[in-house]
Amino acid sequence: MPRLALGIPLMFERTFSRRDERLIPVPPGRAFECALRFEEYALWWDARFKVEATSTGSASRIGARVEFSPAPLNRTGWEVVAVVEDQAIELIYHKGWHAGTGAWRFASAPGGTIVSFEMTIEPNNLFFAALYTLGRVEDRHSKDLQGLMARMEKHLLAHSAG
Repeated sequence: MPRLALGIPLMFERTFSRRDERLIPVPPGRAFECALRFEEYALWWDARFKVEATSTGSASRIGARVEFSPAPLNRTGWEVVAVVEDQAIELIYHKGWHAGTGAWRFASAPGGTIVSFEMTIEPNNLFFAALYTLGRVEDRHSKDLQGLMARMEKHLLAHSAG
C-alpha cells in the first residue's frame, strides 16, 4: 500500500491504467520522431500544459526528460528508459502526484500509423489518491490524450517531411 510521509498509509488506493490511440496518416517513423523530440513538444502540445524539455538524454534519447503540468499545482514529468526504433518509447514518471510507467507505441496500419499512449500510474499523495477514488480521472486523461494526439497529427501534417 502506498504510504505518505511518516509511514501513514493512504486510505485511498487506486492503480490507474489507460490506453488511448489515434490513426495518424504518416509513416511510423515520422510519428515516432515527433514523440521522441521532447524539445519540440511546445510546438504541438496544448499551451495549458506548460511543457518543457529538461534533458535530451543520450544519443539514443535514453534519459531524456520532459516536464509538464496536467493539472493546477501538479508539475510531473517523463523520463525515457527504453527506445525501440519506430515502434516504442518507454517512459517512467519521475516526479509529480503519481508514479508509474508510460509508453508511446507506433504500429503501421492502412492509412498511416496507429499512435497509442498507454500508462499505469499510482497516486503518491492523499489529494491525488482521493481524486482517483472519487473522480473520473480516466475520462479527463483520455480526453486530454485524444486532444494531444490530434495536435500531434495537425503538427505532422503541417510540417510534412522533405
